[in-house]
Amino acid sequence: MPAHYPLEGVTVIDLGQIYNGPYCTFLMGMAGANIIKIEAKGGENLRRRGVVGGAALPFAMLNSNKSFATLNLKKPRGVELLKQNLRRYIRDLLHYDIIEVRLLDRRTGELRPLLQDGMTATAAHRELFARETSNGVTGYVAATGQSYLCMD
Repeated sequence: MPAHYPLEGVTVIDLGQIYNGPYCTFLMGMAGANIIKIEAKGGENLRRRGVVGGAALPFAMLNSNKSFATLNLKKPRGVELLKQNLRRYIRDLLHYDIIEVRLLDRRTGELRPLLQDGMTATAAHRELFARETSNGVTGYVAATGQSYLCMD
């Protein structure tokens, strides 16, 4: 009988660079997800780090289970192409009516909207930040302003 994995049949778009994002999607790939890594032409910086014998070992380890595509997200056409593909996958394949994709502004920590479809005006215009505190939309974090960490 073939093995079944928890994320089998799920497709993940990986826009991450260096370690955290690629490691997260590496784990998702190990759990059965189909990972498509989007990179700028020339690849991400990790491709050039830790080169041993001509191979970038950290990059190879974190990206061994992924498919690759290049896309110039600094040009409006590249961003629009990404948004079109996200809409297609999310709406047509997953059958979701509400879509929200945000990108991190590393300078301010703000999660800025890239794609928002089917959302209420209040939800679409809320400010979200990648912070340890005061970042929840609902639940414990929103009510208290404190992150919840399970220490067990």
